Formats: sequence, C-alpha cells, structure tokens
Amino acid sequence: RNTAFLWKQDNLMSLETVKLSQQWDTWDHYYTYYQKLKTMGCPVTFLNESDSFDVQKYPFMVAPAYEMVDSDLIQKWRKYVSEGGNLILTVRSGMKDNHSHLWEAPLQQPILDLIGGRIDYFDQLSPDDEAHVNYDGKKYAWNVWADILTIESGAEIRATHSDQFYAGKPCVIKNKVGKGTVHY
Repeated sequence: RNTAFLWKQDNLMSLETVKLSQQWDTWDHYYTYYQKLKTMGCPVTFLNESDSFDVQKYPFMVAPAYEMVDSDLIQKWRKYVSEGGNLILTVRSGMKDNHSHLWEAPLQQPILDLIGGRIDYFDQLSPDDEAHVNYDGKKYAWNVWADILTIESGAEIRATHSDQFYAGKPCVIKNKVGKGTVHY
C-alpha cells in the first residue's frame, strides 16, 4: 500500500496563478487525494521528479493536477508503469510545459498516449449547479472541474458522466501499459 505522492512546487504555483475558475482550490484538490490515502491506512511518501520512482517501494503513485510536464518526466512515468507501477493522474495533468505555457497541440497532448485516450474538453459548473458521474454503480457529484474523454488504444472506461449534455461520456479511464496501469 506504499504510495508515492508526486510534488513540484512550480506546479502548485502555476495552478494557483491560473485557476481557470473561482471554485478551483489546488490545496483542496491535493488534500482530497492525500486524505483518502491516509483514510485507507496507506503510508504516503512525497517525491520530487528527481527521486527514484521505485515500483517495488511504491507500487502506487498519485500525481494530482500535475499540470507541468516534460518529455523526461513522461518517459520516467512510462518506465515506472511498464515495470508494474500504478499511476493515478487527475484533471489538469499534462496541460502545460515546465514554463507554464500551454502546448501548441491538442489538450494535454504529451500524456495522451500514456493515458490511452484524449481530453476532448473540460467544463466547470457554477457554484449552485451540480452534475454527476457514475463509478462502480455509485453516483458522485461534481461542479468544480470535469474532463470529457474519448478512449483510444484499448483503454478501459472506469466512470462516465451521468447527466448534463455530456451524459454517457467517459470521465475516468484506465490504460494498461506494460505490467502496470495509468488511471486518468
């Protein structure tokens, strides 16, 4: 159950500088994942990109809203997953380069092959509105941020939007890469 939590201060600053919504709270997003891991009794170690992504030591790695990426990090993720690691990426991951600039390409282009799909678009609702997703037979509410996905390269749909005009569209996908998996 040992879990690595990938951390980059520049990423945090970029997310806080360009929130794209008054409702977006980077700290709350990070803390939600950290809190759920601790609730499950998982030992959590914070890692930097320069640390070893040791699959034996950390079979799971969470990188919430890991917006700023480069080819070296993506290759390191790919190696980690290929060797049996389980990588969890969330909304906004892979949106920008390390200078906090959007890619001159489709949304999150550098990670699309890794996640096994594409991000068609994202949406945010007003604070008074609520939409839902279906995951493992349960319904969960959202209104801060949602990605609308299309699967490719054999990825598996894990959750779908259940209402609004994107009903039925994937919002969580799982991709098998080598011996491991990537959840987005």
